[in-house]
Amino acid sequence: MKFELFFQGIAHKTYEKRLLSTPKEMPVFFNEFLRMHGLVADEDHWQQGSHRSYEEMSTEAVRQLASQHDLSGIDLVLLAFHMHDCESGDAVSSYLLHEFGWERALSFAVSEQSTAAPLTALRLINDYFVAGDRKQALLVVVDQTTLPSVNTELARRDVADSCAAILVTHEVQPDAPYLIEYRYAPLDTAELPLMPAVRAEVSALLDRHDIALPDVVLVGNSSVLAMLRNWQEDRLLVETDSRHMCTAHFFALLGANALEHALLMDFDGKDSLTLVLLGRTGSFRALDRSVQPA
Repeated sequence: MKFELFFQGIAHKTYEKRLLSTPKEMPVFFNEFLRMHGLVADEDHWQQGSHRSYEEMSTEAVRQLASQHDLSGIDLVLLAFHMHDCESGDAVSSYLLHEFGWERALSFAVSEQSTAAPLTALRLINDYFVAGDRKQALLVVVDQTTLPSVNTELARRDVADSCAAILVTHEVQPDAPYLIEYRYAPLDTAELPLMPAVRAEVSALLDRHDIALPDVVLVGNSSVLAMLRNWQEDRLLVETDSRHMCTAHFFALLGANALEHALLMDFDGKDSLTLVLLGRTGSFRALDRSVQPA
């Protein structure tokens, strides 16, 4: 597979919790949505939520990105998230096209993949670039806390509302991070125990590109990094912040060591591993355009 995806800029923000006056009754739509996943609607959770919509957070991040970069050439917009927006009926990616004048751009959302959604979104953007259909894309990654996660492990976390807007292009950018490979790896734990299976997938990916293990930063949550300790040097393991879900990898990259490569890893806790290998991560911090607190 061919890869032609280079990073140009990033804007991001983590929001503090807030209390808003909300209707006493939880909307029927959300009751039905949660029931599909076997969850019981929690009135207190709803009332105490920050009610920060994806539209609110993404607009703020994109405006900050636009203050530092020319976004007039964007022809593809992807929104990636784990849980549904707390505002029902909003098509956020379409709203962004209208708000920022990208009427000719293609837009859609990537979800239903837990926290692997933004990694899959990078793969989809690359496919459009390789096909020659699109040239510059915006990936907006959002997390909200008002609706509980359908993932029981994530639901137990004290998570934060957050957003990251990432500008990418098919054109070579000097000293910019770029996509080397995306791999989705179903793990056959009947053939090999989980820890050796994860390590084997990581080793195979790096071997395909002649990258030595000491030359790559491994980025993932505590569960996947636990399987890599005593195998990779601790200084090269970057644990994602448990307050973040889909945005976690991008926040972690900003603090990663300045090495040539980074491997983003998402493990679903069962049998699916998603890997994204990036080059020249030492320059990722230079792309940072943090959203200033309101």
